[in-house]
Amino acid sequence: MTSPAPRSLTVLPGTFRHAPATDQVALRDGDTLHLICREGLTPVALLRGLDQARHAHGGSGRLGAGFVELSGMLLTSLVFLLTLGILDIFGNSLHHVIGEWVYEEGASHDDAIREGRLLLLSTLLFFAGMVAVRLFRRLPLFEENLESVGHTVRLVVEDFLNSKRRQRRRLRQRLKRLGADQVARIEVWNPQSTPGAAASASHGAAPADPLAWSILLPALGDVSRPDCALVLHIRQDEVTEVRAAAQALPGLAVDVAADPRPAPSGNAPSTLIDLIPATEQAWLPLLALAAFDPEALTPLAPASGARIFSENAFHRLLPLAGNGITRAQASRFLNRCLNDYGLLRDDPDSGLWFLAEGSNTADQPTARDGALWAALFHGLSANAQTFVEADDPLTHLVVSAALCAVLHDLPASAAGTRRRLAQQLLEVVGGFIAAVEKSERYDLMKRVMAGSGRRNLQDLGRYLPRVVDAGASVGTAAFTQELAETARFNAFGYDTLARLGRLFEVVGAYPEAIAIWTKLAPLDPTRARIRLARLEERSGDPHAAAQAIDPLLAELDAASDSGSGAALAVPPLLRAEAYLEGAWIIYSVLDEARRDEGRQRLDAARRWLLASPPEAGSQGGSAATAIAYWRYHNYLALYLDWAGDYPAALDEHRRALAIPGVSGKWYSGTLSNIAYVARKAALSSAGDPAVCRARLDDAVTAATLAADLKERLGDEDELPVALHNLAVSHYCRAVLDDAAAPSRAAALTAAASAAREGLAWLDKIDSDKKRGALLLETLLADHAAGAATDASVLAALAELPANALAPAERRARELLAAAGDEAARRQALDELGRRVLQLELLT
Repeated sequence: MTSPAPRSLTVLPGTFRHAPATDQVALRDGDTLHLICREGLTPVALLRGLDQARHAHGGSGRLGAGFVELSGMLLTSLVFLLTLGILDIFGNSLHHVIGEWVYEEGASHDDAIREGRLLLLSTLLFFAGMVAVRLFRRLPLFEENLESVGHTVRLVVEDFLNSKRRQRRRLRQRLKRLGADQVARIEVWNPQSTPGAAASASHGAAPADPLAWSILLPALGDVSRPDCALVLHIRQDEVTEVRAAAQALPGLAVDVAADPRPAPSGNAPSTLIDLIPATEQAWLPLLALAAFDPEALTPLAPASGARIFSENAFHRLLPLAGNGITRAQASRFLNRCLNDYGLLRDDPDSGLWFLAEGSNTADQPTARDGALWAALFHGLSANAQTFVEADDPLTHLVVSAALCAVLHDLPASAAGTRRRLAQQLLEVVGGFIAAVEKSERYDLMKRVMAGSGRRNLQDLGRYLPRVVDAGASVGTAAFTQELAETARFNAFGYDTLARLGRLFEVVGAYPEAIAIWTKLAPLDPTRARIRLARLEERSGDPHAAAQAIDPLLAELDAASDSGSGAALAVPPLLRAEAYLEGAWIIYSVLDEARRDEGRQRLDAARRWLLASPPEAGSQGGSAATAIAYWRYHNYLALYLDWAGDYPAALDEHRRALAIPGVSGKWYSGTLSNIAYVARKAALSSAGDPAVCRARLDDAVTAATLAADLKERLGDEDELPVALHNLAVSHYCRAVLDDAAAPSRAAALTAAASAAREGLAWLDKIDSDKKRGALLLETLLADHAAGAATDASVLAALAELPANALAPAERRARELLAAAGDEAARRQALDELGRRVLQLELLT
């Protein structure tokens, strides 16, 4: 006789966010039966829950589980006692013992009456004893007495009345009444909930087995149809344990699978919260406390909805919960919030965690009251640095947002507390600026500046220590505002402001960067003039940049020639930076008449670099020296490329890429320049199609790596330039390919996409640098793909100021403007495409 085929049991980890919204133990949903095992679920509660679900589903009115259990207990006791009574009557043993005790010797009574009274008395005594055991077995005092006089008897009786076999039989009856023998799918949620652990521990026994494994799953196997799908929903960290427990049950074939359903949107269902253990529910408020809205760091700004979560801040805030949670427990809880509960979501592009949008669980604790917020207030007042990690800018933003909220709620009368907290906020914000620059988390600075970010920073400044309160209603409002603007940023020292100016430049906040370096000019005039000239070039006006840097270099040359003290006042490394910036700006203008002058500036920069002593305590030079050498090799490569010596230019770029200790921002620039030179080298060897295509492939590869690195770093300042290189490399690769090749269409699509993305970034950072090139690349890619000319792109090209275009780009614009119709424009674009391949345009 063959054994039946094993039943299929599917285990789905990480699916709690799909739990049905119900407060019941069971829910019948069409052809699916849901069974929810909440923490502390007992067999009695399970039976009652099944009865309630049957009533809710339209079942007939029957006795409840509690009444049926009590009736069964009474009936069982009566049958048991009647059996003892019959044995007593016919066995004539108990009768004599009790009779001699109740009646005095020699008393005369009717034998029939005496036997009946004895039978009644003995039955009542046994019955009362059984009821007492059943009703009072959970009372600690009664249990202690039982343990001392009859622990074994109690356990035997209890096992007889409440054995797993009897529980399973009752459960099968309830499941059948609910229709478990008819549904096509049965889903059990949270089978790992363990009831009775505390009660078992009080007797010194091992914790009870989870109810699902001891009676529920065996009962489901007995009741359900052979083709019914049995599904267990568990946490991801329970897979190994659940697999072993399921395989121990006979007749089951276990399959661990992934849930194909997408994550649900909207608020977390109440069922999900019920499935979270009570110990973990107590930690939920910390989720909201360890998160912040980057566009609304203060209560003054409207929330944007996207709240970034900091794991390190969560761990730092754990002592506020005061329940002795370990770091391992906290990490497991966070992984469950991410993988199982859906209260956190991971953004793989940025590597950040966010509170799930619409999660009412995570949003509820944001109210600034209660014991947790009071503990945070005292912690911040004592030392806000307790909650930050020096190299993690996320923790600084979490604490900054909390400090702003505390300051917002403090009454004006608490002036001393406000001053102390404002000073702590100043230190935390300064730590954030330093941590961002050190970790190169420019994307965080970009998020703070995104959307209403500029107002965000202004609101943040209201909580910092201020010399002049712009909102003070004293004197003339206009004069007060003027004084407040003059004293802007005064709370920070020079080092912090210099870092902030560099960060503003990287994220494309040029007006803010210009304001900072203008403020620093009296303290560090040479460095400030270098940075201001660079910002003019970054803003898309290289001619204004040249007008700013040329007088400074002339002054340095004159002071050096005369041997005056002014020359000695400027450190050699800073002089090298000035000459490097001057060489770069000449290259940006591409003024052929000044190319030799640019090379002379590079030579001067190298001399001052060699004369620059290493900083105290450094071995082989500082990070600033490494960056200066990187710029030297990078700019020398650009001048070699300008002269048409492409192999030598590529060699210099490789030397720049090999310099250690330089930030990713500079390495991404080298990759972008390698793509630029490789493309020009390819087009100069167009006579050999194989070599040309291979070099263009190298150009596309390097340009893709550069754009990817800049985007990951949040380097919005130079990302449009990298996308320009990527777009023109794709375009050249496409037009030199066979017209019928599938790769041609893909390359043209990639070229147009990169060009439009670059234009979008320029709009975001309000810059015109390479805007003309990106507009032309968009037109050329669309034209090569057979699309009609985009009128909006033509209009944008026509509106650009002349100083934002290179000479070749101005001539291209004039050619397109002269075309009177679409046919003429297509001919003009054909001509411009030829110029690109001849290295006359977009170089």
